[in-house]
Amino acid sequence: MRLECYTAIDVETPNGYGRSICSIGIVHAERGQLPFYAHYLVDPDDEFDLRNILIHGIRPEDVGNAPTLPRLWEQLLPYFSDGVLLAHNARFDLGVIGRALERCNLAVPDMRYVCTLAKSRRHIPRTAFGNHRLATLCGGLDIPLINHHNALDDAKA
Repeated sequence: MRLECYTAIDVETPNGYGRSICSIGIVHAERGQLPFYAHYLVDPDDEFDLRNILIHGIRPEDVGNAPTLPRLWEQLLPYFSDGVLLAHNARFDLGVIGRALERCNLAVPDMRYVCTLAKSRRHIPRTAFGNHRLATLCGGLDIPLINHHNALDDAKA
């Protein structure tokens, strides 16, 4: 593991089962280099719920030509196995990634991470902004969040 690099990630899910991904955003930074930004639509090979569609706006027809996780994972794996991962509510995002990989019979890497939700709860009093949701914290701390629930915009924030 290299401590001089990190990858901020966020995933969106097609339904409430927490076993598949329809979108993933990645911001990878290494010392001395410009950050790498990537947003991937993913064919989850799973059903979509209207509730999730209303949250992130991704519909089944949007991922019809997108790669499935097994086709995309080899490209994504280096970001998850080298350096430190950052995620707001890492338990959710990394849990979904792990279950989605298991569902596809892919090995789950040892993911070293920092949860920005847990860090914010530890270091920012709830009374400061009312809650520790990503959008609330970004607003209170003047961090740009262009399109909440777009996986790349959430990872950037």
